[in-house]
Formats: sequence, structure tokens, C-alpha cells
Amino acid sequence: MLPILGNDCGTCTACCTVLGVGEIRKDHYSKCQHECAGGCAIYKARPKECKTYQCLWIASPNMIEELRPDKLGVILEVSELSIGPAVVVREVWQDASKSDLAQQFIELVAEEAQGFIYVVRPNGTRSAFFPPWVAHLSPLAAQFKEYGWRDMEAKQKQVQNIAQRKEKEVKKHRKKMANLSKKRNR
Repeated sequence: MLPILGNDCGTCTACCTVLGVGEIRKDHYSKCQHECAGGCAIYKARPKECKTYQCLWIASPNMIEELRPDKLGVILEVSELSIGPAVVVREVWQDASKSDLAQQFIELVAEEAQGFIYVVRPNGTRSAFFPPWVAHLSPLAAQFKEYGWRDMEAKQKQVQNIAQRKEKEVKKHRKKMANLSKKRNR
């Protein structure tokens, strides 16, 4: 289990609704069956996904109460995604990321992380924003916008798989050529 670095959850249960948890077959944006008035009814025996997840609120000491996910309406996490660093913003309620406080906080975190902003909304829509400090990601940003998040991830995995297969073929061919060369030199 990751140590609690800053704040504690208190009565915030935003991630209990927003995040999916495979171990208990809970979908994204659905209330967890174990959520109760005091937080989580199975907190000590909660799934590993829940134990290891830390939103920015938990990871950051001395954050003001207004930035707690259930009050601000967004859960933030800083992640290293395939195209670079990102601040993943999961809206607790639709359009929560559009409030002035949320926008200021998100931009501050994104600039500090030198990452792009990726917003996930309750209605299933997603958006990526590439502020000036991530201009170096602009070639990848075009791919991101063209293919969409999931398609781009899948495409990159396909490219990696093809590259790995080609590398194996090249090694196999070199080995074959080396063996032929040995036979000739006998």
C-alpha cells in the first residue's frame, strides 16, 4: 500500500463513484456498493486498486479544503502517458472542470508537471488540451486528436508489436546467415 503523503479522504468519496474497479466489477461513474455515509464500509479490506490509487488531493500536503475532489468537482492525477506527462482530470459532475477555481488549479498543476491536460467527463466524452508549455508534444498531439485516445494507444501498441516482430525476424535472419557462413567455412 502507498503511504498517505498529505491529506486524508475524510468524507470525500468522489473516487468511489468516478473510478472503475475491476476487482469488484464496478464501472466508471457508478456508485460503489461499499460506499457509506462515513466513506468506505470495507476500507481496511478494500481492493488493491483502491488501496494504491492516490489522487492529487491525497498526495499533496497542506492543500486547501476547497480543492478536495468532492468540493471542487474534479479528481486530478499526474500520469506519464504514452505521449508524455499528463494531468488527468476526472470530472465528478458534468462540466466541473469549467469553474474558474478548477481551471486555475488544473492549469497550475499542468504547468508544474509540464504536461498536457486530459479531461474525462461523466457523459463519456473526453478532451485533450495542449497548453504552450507542452509545445514539444505538438506532433503527437495531432495524432492524439486524429485517432482519439483509445485508438492512438492501440495504434502505438500495434506499431510496437510490429517493431518487435521485425526485430525478431532480423535476429533470426542474422542467425541463419551466421550458420550458413559457418557451414561454408568448414
